Amino acid sequence: MKSFRSRPWIAAFAVILFTAVAPAQDAPAAKPADAKTRIKAITTRLEGLVGVRGAERTATLELAAREFEAIAAEASSDKALVAQANWEAGECWRRAERIESASAAYGKVLESGDARFRQRALFQRASMLRRGKQLEEAQTLYAEAGTIDPESVRAHDARLWVARVLEMRGENDAAIESYRKAVASAVGARRIIEASDALAKILVRRGDLDGARAAIAHAEQASAGEIEEGGEDAERIQKALEEMSVR
Repeated sequence: MKSFRSRPWIAAFAVILFTAVAPAQDAPAAKPADAKTRIKAITTRLEGLVGVRGAERTATLELAAREFEAIAAEASSDKALVAQANWEAGECWRRAERIESASAAYGKVLESGDARFRQRALFQRASMLRRGKQLEEAQTLYAEAGTIDPESVRAHDARLWVARVLEMRGENDAAIESYRKAVASAVGARRIIEASDALAKILVRRGDLDGARAAIAHAEQASAGEIEEGGEDAERIQKALEEMSVR
């Protein structure tokens, strides 16, 4: 009788059979370099959306969002990549008007604990929650965003949104106080004008015309120095003063 080894086709069949029934191995986690390359490729592809509208635009954004989410799942041990991929996913969902999906993606950015994306994820998740009428949680997230890098434009915008959300919730006294805080913490003439204008508007609605005039006067006084310096920026500041909606 011929031995097992004398029948090479039997040995080959055994190898194939063993391979087929062997336990499947988990797919290897995405390497940082590979993940970054894929993120770059997707964002480059999205640049081609300029001028694209309708169903094609939505479908492209949704596909990209799912691709970013897949990268985040594969790179789960890399906090920085998880945050970046989920942030990009959130931005795609937001642009596609998928509010709940965007909010969830921004939430995953916050869960990653990556500080680079924290303020912007707080702000955008708050905005998605606000659009979904979840005002109390939105207010909380805006408030935290306003404390990070407090002189930044995003922190300024977040503080204004705290006041606006309070106003939306019917808490007008608290809203006025928050608008006053936004004015006091604003850096630069144009931000002061924006916050003062918002404060003046709610004061007018409450019948406090003297308070509204004081808010306008504060904006004028705070802007005087930058206007005196002249130049294009001075012209823009002057125009912003003249266009304050409560005048």
